[in-house]
Amino acid sequence: MRNSDNDLRRRVREGDREAFAQLYEAFARAVYHHGLRLTGDWSTAEDIMSETFLAAWANRATVHEEGAPCRGCWASPPTRRTTHGAACADGSCS
Repeated sequence: MRNSDNDLRRRVREGDREAFAQLYEAFARAVYHHGLRLTGDWSTAEDIMSETFLAAWANRATVHEEGAPCRGCWASPPTRRTTHGAACADGSCS
C-alpha cells in the first residue's frame, strides 16, 4: 500500500472531511454499481451507496492505517449489510 493511501486513511480516521470526500470520489461509483448488481434497482442502489458512506463516516475511527489487500474492500461489508436490509424491507428475504 502506498504512503499516500495510508495518509488518506489516517486523515479519514481523524475526521478530515476533505479526505473522506476524496475517498467518496474514489469509490462511490463502484459502491453504487455493486448495489445495482445485487438489487437490480437504481433507486435502491443509490440508497445503498448513501447508507454505505454514512456508515463509513460514522465508523471512521475503525479505519486501519494498513488497509485491506484490495482498494475499496472497506466498503464491502457495509454494502452487503445495507443491501440485505433493503431486501428485507420489501419482504424479499426470509
